[in-house]
Amino acid sequence: MQARNSLVSNVLNYGESVTMVTSPESALKPHRRGIEAAIILALSFVAIIALHGKMQPTVLGAETGYYQVIAHTSPRHERTLLRGFWTTSSHGHYTPLAFTAEFLFAKHVGLRPNWWRNRQLFLGALLIFVFFGLIRAAAEQTGAPPFATALLAAAMTLIFVAQPLMRNLLEWPFHSLQIGWMIFAAATGWALVRLPGSPNKDRLLWLIVLTAYGSMHVLGLGLAVVTGTVAVLSLILIGALTGSFTEFKSHLPTLVATLIFLAVAGSLHTLAMIALNNAPANAGLNAGRLPDWHQLVGLYALLPISIVAGLFGASLDKGVIDGVLHSAWPIGAAVVLTIGLFVVVLAKRSRQICTRPRLAALCLASFSGVMLVTLVAMISMREIREATGVGLFGYLIRARYVLPLTVSWLGIVLAAPMLYLRSVLFSWPSFRVCSLLAQLLATAATSLMFWRGQRHCMVPRTSRFGGTWCKSRTKRVLPIYLFQIFRCNRSLVFPLLTSNFSSRFFMMNFIFRRMNMTPFSIGPSAASTGLLSI
Repeated sequence: MQARNSLVSNVLNYGESVTMVTSPESALKPHRRGIEAAIILALSFVAIIALHGKMQPTVLGAETGYYQVIAHTSPRHERTLLRGFWTTSSHGHYTPLAFTAEFLFAKHVGLRPNWWRNRQLFLGALLIFVFFGLIRAAAEQTGAPPFATALLAAAMTLIFVAQPLMRNLLEWPFHSLQIGWMIFAAATGWALVRLPGSPNKDRLLWLIVLTAYGSMHVLGLGLAVVTGTVAVLSLILIGALTGSFTEFKSHLPTLVATLIFLAVAGSLHTLAMIALNNAPANAGLNAGRLPDWHQLVGLYALLPISIVAGLFGASLDKGVIDGVLHSAWPIGAAVVLTIGLFVVVLAKRSRQICTRPRLAALCLASFSGVMLVTLVAMISMREIREATGVGLFGYLIRARYVLPLTVSWLGIVLAAPMLYLRSVLFSWPSFRVCSLLAQLLATAATSLMFWRGQRHCMVPRTSRFGGTWCKSRTKRVLPIYLFQIFRCNRSLVFPLLTSNFSSRFFMMNFIFRRMNMTPFSIGPSAASTGLLSI
């Protein structure tokens, strides 16, 4: 009788089914998970090859070209370059391991494009695998059917990877650092979502900490991942000490140890990033001028628009953005306050009734929110030390900025459905069927778009340094809206749906412009201006 009452109290307090613990299939889970992971990884390679298999890497662009030059000089120059990786911070990026690995790869591979292409596609496949795992783990917290969560994760992942900005990122070999950072950031978020329901919390806590700290050795943006992870671990530690998160009480020693390790290691690495920075302070056209805080806050309002524009191959109009960015700060402030209020309310409710889905949503929302704020703060510090005169517009259009910022927004977008859709799914049984059908249609439409985009690409035109772009056989147009913010560019993968789509679903008069080819900027072949310096 006492055992039965304890089981009933667990169901009432945590909202979980007892079959999750007593199911005889739990012993088969590791074996099934291994097979499932292998299948998903294989499908990830198929997807990245189908989407970007014909891309041509720019092996002589920016730092990669500079490494090629140094690799063909004397050994003394090589030793000087390798020593500089450990003694200097390149524009705030203190990543000696990543820079050394990139140089050694460039030295031994040389100008063989197939090796560079395969390396980039391999990283793209890993990114697909990790993104799929993060989205599916978040969707599983809603209690939706496994097939529906897998379809939703596949559709969202493919839409993210198939965008033209991803093609630009893959074409630059040195942008593998950005891809690696996104892999580490998404893997950290994935592990945080799984943490509340994991039976091996001690091991997973160390995995989270090592993954977060590892991101700092890939790119300077790893500081945002470490900051977000420290915030989540501190929140869990406070909840465990106050008795709110009872399932973490037995893991307090591991929580304290991991938090201390990450805080100390992250702080030391941050000091190295700042103290060893080789970039001159206040260098540029706006030397000595602080960035406008109105524009920095306005970034929060325009970043979602920039992300949506990148998904559909459209770019932002500089003249309009420069005029809107300053006046959009109230909307940006409202966005930040909304995210903060959501995290506070979620934490307060988790203290009252702590369920695993609610705690997982709290971890992901806190991690993503703090990471987003840290990224914008790093942008402001970059503008203070190395103002380029272009302003903040570059952070809204360049792939190396937009895609990492998308990772933080993805976690925020996933956190709300993790909390609120669970009650909807159990209240409306028919909603599951409708959701499944909608995901099937979305996946079918997305697949059709991808394959048609590959079929309609002509033989790529090659720039003098190997940069490529696809030119469609037919002229297409894209509906322009949102107060003329978007300016159309040609998508590398997506075939753009035009009049039928707009007339059926929007029922308004869109303004159409003819698509113009924007050549892929390959940059200099030496390191006079590298990818990290602009």
